[in-house]
Amino acid sequence: MLYKFKQELEKVQQEIADVTKLAIVIVDKEGHYITKKQNYSEFCSIFRKNDKLKSLCEKCDVKALNRSFCTSSPYIYRCHSGLIDMAIPLVLNGEYLGAILIGQAILLSDESYGVERILDKNVGKSIGDSMKDKSVRDAYDKLQKFYHEELNSIANMVYYSSFYIVENIESKKWHNHKIDNNLENLELSISPVGPAVNHVKNNLDKNISLEKAASLCNLSVSHFSKVFKKEVGKNFKEYLNGKKIEKAEYLLKSTNNTIYNIGYSIGIEDTSYFTKMFKKHVGVTPKKYRELFEKKNKTVY
Repeated sequence: MLYKFKQELEKVQQEIADVTKLAIVIVDKEGHYITKKQNYSEFCSIFRKNDKLKSLCEKCDVKALNRSFCTSSPYIYRCHSGLIDMAIPLVLNGEYLGAILIGQAILLSDESYGVERILDKNVGKSIGDSMKDKSVRDAYDKLQKFYHEELNSIANMVYYSSFYIVENIESKKWHNHKIDNNLENLELSISPVGPAVNHVKNNLDKNISLEKAASLCNLSVSHFSKVFKKEVGKNFKEYLNGKKIEKAEYLLKSTNNTIYNIGYSIGIEDTSYFTKMFKKHVGVTPKKYRELFEKKNKTVY
């Protein structure tokens, strides 16, 4: 079931990865990857290049999955390489869908478990001493370091995220809305272009000129354009059109409004121009977009 929500899961995973800086991946109940691995450390990559150590890594993952499934709660553990990992189960109505695997961290309060002990424990004569070089130690020094309380907080945060994931899968909400970057929802009063951004949000049914936006911010057009690009990451016209298209996408999915009415609601009365603009941003016409969405909803389960 999780594979049907890969795109949405990747967005949730990205947010967790950005906040924690830890290695993370989402797997199904068999341990197969649903999402792409993120933030995987150089240290673990070196270990996994060795077949024997890679096998130990995989056994740790399987054990963690089974333990988290048995307890239906986060399982925090030390892997064979001495790093701290976590397995957070995804459970829907008693059925285990998979888990969020996150970790590759060093526990700061346990200074006795350093790189020398890890290497002595894992690298024997049968494997060779090639791993005992400076590159391994340098990779170890780059690992994220946390106190026990911090790791507990991360585990709880990801655990709460698992409820959000399961709730949206059960209610099918993820097929009715897009997970957006919410940075724009931060207080914009300290931003010199904040008045223009807020005006766009509240007036998508109007044609807002660059001059109007600049005047709202008490800036010249040229200075406003430079500041807006720096603050928002795109020029004003790109931002405005992007927001109009976002609203059009929402209306196409959530209402039965005609293409003309949807175009009109974002300040575009010419249906042919609206169609051309929508296709440029989305890749398909508004009519085709709605058809694909309806088809996807009918076949998702």
